[in-house]
Amino acid sequence: MVPGESTTGHRGHRGGDGEKRRGETTGRSAGEKWREVVFFVCMAVVYAIYYVSESEWIPLIQQATVR
Repeated sequence: MVPGESTTGHRGHRGGDGEKRRGETTGRSAGEKWREVVFFVCMAVVYAIYYVSESEWIPLIQQATVR
């Protein structure tokens, strides 16, 4: 057996069983990762907006546009 090959015969997938249980093909998993990344970035932006109040954002934006 080649290292990195699971007993189910998934090529290069150590966690091939978990992916099969969800019913995802390797082609769709790439799209899933993209959606996860986009979702994470959106959440980070929303968190930043909540964390830094709007009154602090306005001068920052003005400084950026003046430069």
